[in-house]
Amino acid sequence: KIENAICIHEEDQGIGWNHWDWRTDHAEVRRLRRLVISSISTVGNYEYASYWYLYQHGGIEFEMKATGIINTVACEPGKPSRYGNEVMPGVMGQIHQHIFCARLDMDVDGTENSVVECNIVVPPKGPENPYGNAFYEEATTLKTEKAARRRVSPATQRYWKIVNPNVRNGVGRPTAYKLEATSPVMVFTDPTSASGRRGGFIQNHVWVTPFSARERYPAGDYVNQSEGGLGLPQWTEADRKTENTDVVVWHVFGLHHSVRPEDFPVQPVVT
Repeated sequence: KIENAICIHEEDQGIGWNHWDWRTDHAEVRRLRRLVISSISTVGNYEYASYWYLYQHGGIEFEMKATGIINTVACEPGKPSRYGNEVMPGVMGQIHQHIFCARLDMDVDGTENSVVECNIVVPPKGPENPYGNAFYEEATTLKTEKAARRRVSPATQRYWKIVNPNVRNGVGRPTAYKLEATSPVMVFTDPTSASGRRGGFIQNHVWVTPFSARERYPAGDYVNQSEGGLGLPQWTEADRKTENTDVVVWHVFGLHHSVRPEDFPVQPVVT
């Protein structure tokens, strides 16, 4: 028996890069490996397997694998409530969401960092865009906590970079890590409800705060007995500076789970 253990291993991840030059008929390919750091937590009826992947190309990926047993209630066979789906005759699983928050204490080439939001801008068709196929990226530094309460925007291909404005890379730009928000969730919980107040952090996909050793949990230290409003909603009301300082990026992501018969009696892993 090993108390409080994590698993560490290395694995092949397929193609690292590949190219065939049709001029010379020469092909090159490289394999990709990654270091895997993982652990599994049981929370009530669910298991959450947390996997961190560190890649040879410098990428860092987090993956949550949700499994376990879905929550069910009885129903009249063939007549489930509209708030769930029948997973076997007379058994209904509720439609629900799993929402997580990663506290990313970023130190890109040092502790003085800024967070930059990037959005695509399309000029109107005309002299600046004569063929109607031009677009460019507009970068905005999120300078304070309130300005850094952000949500994803597929319409503008929005993403965020954590940059060090004081250090330059090989092409003279600030060194940076890009945040890929691949699993955002549209939240349907009323923010004034009991669970909405206690989990107020779920209302945004990105928050930025200056580093504080005491600010560790996005919903505050004591969630179940609180009146709500603690954690990120409370801290960021101070509207502290988040530019060129020691920042923490909080990324909210998750799974919208419309249950299927295949999820019962044991739910296969959903990532």
